[in-house]
Amino acid sequence: MDIENDLGNFHVHYVAMLSKRQDAVPLLLLHGWPGSFLEFLPMLDKLRNRYSPDDLPYHLVVPSLPGYAFSSPPPLDKDFGIEDVARLMNQLMLNLGFGAGYMVQGGDVGSKVARVMAAKHDECRGKHLSIPQSRYC
Repeated sequence: MDIENDLGNFHVHYVAMLSKRQDAVPLLLLHGWPGSFLEFLPMLDKLRNRYSPDDLPYHLVVPSLPGYAFSSPPPLDKDFGIEDVARLMNQLMLNLGFGAGYMVQGGDVGSKVARVMAAKHDECRGKHLSIPQSRYC
């Protein structure tokens, strides 16, 4: 998905499993370093085998963070930090139609992004951190 913001145009790669349930919980799953979206594929496969799109309780979105796998790299000529990544990930969820609220899970670098998302973006209603740290917790 292409996302424009004040730091430029970015392509954000993601994989998703979307439910047909009206009450499905949108959940953004963020990888760490040196990981990638591939870490979540076995879990998505288990959920695919257990649920159909009609009864899947979640909308699962697994992006590649900027600079990983198939997403655009961060700009080299501008400051680009965790808050910028969080803004891109929030915009991804908004563009996918989850402006009414979503949850985020992150480990390692993903936990840093998740903390900022929960602190700075009202649409992010909750977080789960695999590696909790003090800032923004």
